[in-house]
Amino acid sequence: MTADTLTPTEAPYLVLDDLNFSYKRNRKENPALSHLSLSVRQGEFTCLVGPSGCGKSSLLRILSGLETANDPRTIRWAGRAPRAAMIFQKAAVFPWMSVQKNVEYGIERSVPKKERAEKAAHWIERMGLAPYAKRRGSELSGGMSQRVAIARALAADTELLLLDEPFAAVDEPTRIKLQQDLLAAWRETRPTVFFVTHSISEALLLSDQVVMLSACPATVREVVRPPFGAERTLVGVQAHPNYARLSEGLWDGLQTEMMKQREAQR
Repeated sequence: MTADTLTPTEAPYLVLDDLNFSYKRNRKENPALSHLSLSVRQGEFTCLVGPSGCGKSSLLRILSGLETANDPRTIRWAGRAPRAAMIFQKAAVFPWMSVQKNVEYGIERSVPKKERAEKAAHWIERMGLAPYAKRRGSELSGGMSQRVAIARALAADTELLLLDEPFAAVDEPTRIKLQQDLLAAWRETRPTVFFVTHSISEALLLSDQVVMLSACPATVREVVRPPFGAERTLVGVQAHPNYARLSEGLWDGLQTEMMKQREAQR
């Protein structure tokens, strides 16, 4: 009922090589990304952190195909471009559809009806939504809506999952549970994930690599690979002897880039 598990390999799955991107407004170009280079392995979970407005969301929009890099040749996939799904801060669920139908919606119509229903039910169960499967989207809380969006993406055998601060608007207990559920779901099928967050603790928990972007126009300031392993948990990560050092280092870098961005905006 689920996609074949993807195992991360050492070879790059995605290479961004001197990527540049600008928005065009009033006949002027406003650079958002500048000479950004990064490599990602298949099945890897990458968190993007950086100052507000530095270009994190722009990078996700480029990877999803919603925007185009100044030179598309600076984006190289190992093979064909993957099936992608993007989840925003406010989950997009159909308010008139049940949770079951919302999740089924992402599955290709060529899949037989019974198989679609079974596949959707599996991911509804995995995301803790089974008691609410018949509820309409309009009856869901913000946290439940995000669970539906994630379940729909995974039911569609998404290979590239792009999440733009998906847990920012929920309370802390809900956020912690969503983090746990997302990690468990990711371990099952191992899509390649890009996750934008302003929380360093969230980045260290979720990611195989934390990519800190500089002040706008963004480039890669540093890449940190936390040593916590795929089976990481919140308690285990925060108890690790390297957690405080990594957290402090990322916070120092983020503060530096935030100050640069403030100065540039004056």
